[in-house]
Amino acid sequence: MQIDLATIEKHADEKLRRIEAQQGGEERITALRKFLKIETQRLHLRHRFGIGGTQIVQARSLIVDLLIQRIAEAASLKTTSERTTLGSGEQLSIIALGGYGRQELAPYSDIDLLFLHRNRRDEVLAQELSQTILYLLWDVGFTVGHSLRSMRQCIDITKDDVISRTALLDARLLWGSAGLFEQLTNRLDEDVRAQSRTLLDELMTERAVRYEKFGDVVCMQEPNIKE
Repeated sequence: MQIDLATIEKHADEKLRRIEAQQGGEERITALRKFLKIETQRLHLRHRFGIGGTQIVQARSLIVDLLIQRIAEAASLKTTSERTTLGSGEQLSIIALGGYGRQELAPYSDIDLLFLHRNRRDEVLAQELSQTILYLLWDVGFTVGHSLRSMRQCIDITKDDVISRTALLDARLLWGSAGLFEQLTNRLDEDVRAQSRTLLDELMTERAVRYEKFGDVVCMQEPNIKE
């Protein structure tokens, strides 16, 4: 049995368009919460009737993608005329990371987002736009792991933090500048290709340190289905 992602996308998009017509902020938040609750229930029923988990998490990712894109577009329209360039998404990319970046978003899982901007000149405006988006996501009920970084900051942190580097390997553009996102992925590809052996060694070391905390005893490890 296969799930029809195109039908789910069309259905969710139509619902979100109607919600955008809500006048009050509280009404819109209530409508978005109801939308997510109903869509989660629909996915649950599909799963019970035989749709596999891989397809369910893809569908969940798609629904959340559409929601974030709508929220980002609405937030960008609130920018003033002198902020049009950033507000239109030309200097900012909203990027999904980790499991969400792989389109493996289980119901009730948190979402990891990177707000990527070009340079310090854009940082203040990017921060304003990201806060508007994050506040609405929190109000709707999401747990959001998030970061606001420039291109340079992203490259620098991957040199020192294996967790951040691994998360960025699953990066996926949600909204904004495709060119900026492409620059980031090209730089990451160059670094990973040059240091692939080192990256694998760091991942193994990080896992060993985590196991050591529990005395290196398998039965004391809390199962991590993601691994």
